[in-house]
Amino acid sequence: MVNDAGQILLDPIDIHEQQQWLWQNPEALAAVQRGIQQAEEGEVHDLGSFAEYADVDIED
Repeated sequence: MVNDAGQILLDPIDIHEQQQWLWQNPEALAAVQRGIQQAEEGEVHDLGSFAEYADVDIED
């Protein structure tokens, strides 16, 4: 948002603690960004359906 004086105003956002680690880890963030870029370029590999795992309980 830009105010009448031409200043850019930024609102802080809260990053959930489960996601914050990604923004604090440059190597992991770069890997995610590469994956997004590859997907945008169509560099994907179909690994088939994972439907059989839909009801598997995952412990936290």
